[in-house]
Amino acid sequence: MKTTFLLIAVIFASTFSYADPSFGSLTLTNFKGVFTDQQVVELNWLTMMESGVDHFEIQRSGDGLNFQDIDSVESKMKISTSDYQLHYSYTDIHPLIGTSYYRIKVIGKKGNINQNMHRK
Repeated sequence: MKTTFLLIAVIFASTFSYADPSFGSLTLTNFKGVFTDQQVVELNWLTMMESGVDHFEIQRSGDGLNFQDIDSVESKMKISTSDYQLHYSYTDIHPLIGTSYYRIKVIGKKGNINQNMHRK
């Protein structure tokens, strides 16, 4: 079976904002995925006003319901605190055969969890 990737928003908003004194805050936008000629899926997203974020867990699902962690991406805010907008990317070099759904789980510095956008 051939691996395919369709980018369809499965939630209504393309921007996700979150603020909580115990967690921090961020605005996550432009969560996109592209299935490339190299048969990998490249995920990209932007954050703005990011604070209190430790890392992002990348999750994948074959049915859009049961997600598994596949990797994590460290917050860039630790590296450069002067940037207002931060660009993130992740490449899934082993996408599922058929349709893959992706979700980003935001992990705060205190271990708080905030799940947000899904992409198909």
